Amino acid sequence: MILLSLDLEMEGIMRRIEWLIDNAMVAVFTSMIIISFLQVFFRYVLNRPLFASEEIARLFAVWLTFLGSSLAVRYREHISVDILYARVPSKVQRVFNLISDILLFIFHVFLTVEGARLSYIFRGFESHALRFSMSFFFSALPITALFILIFLVQSIREDIRELRGQGE
Repeated sequence: MILLSLDLEMEGIMRRIEWLIDNAMVAVFTSMIIISFLQVFFRYVLNRPLFASEEIARLFAVWLTFLGSSLAVRYREHISVDILYARVPSKVQRVFNLISDILLFIFHVFLTVEGARLSYIFRGFESHALRFSMSFFFSALPITALFILIFLVQSIREDIRELRGQGE
């Protein structure tokens, strides 16, 4: 009963994080398109380019890429080579999933720690046009790696449950 309650609570947390990431991606992508369109319009129609629009679009592209990668991990849609995976029995596939998730977890712990370190190091550096702290760019890595770690904890729990025969 306690495990069921924990599973429901964890699933609720996952849905809230997914909702946050989904909405952030929509906002960032929409803003990036609007800024890019305005830049083209002002540059080629009015012959007066906007100040720092490329820098803002680049910042949004960085965040969009990293946020998208966190959702790709959540839905197991990240890049993988599945030549061997597709040819083995489902039980072995579950073992591969668990090993993959554990390796991804270790890698993203490293990315979270090192990304936070880089964000801290670059806090004093400013972007060229807007004079934003470069931490705005670098913080995409540890923040999204942390989201990925949360998703991987849930995925590893599901992998173990499936291996024990309690899953789907």
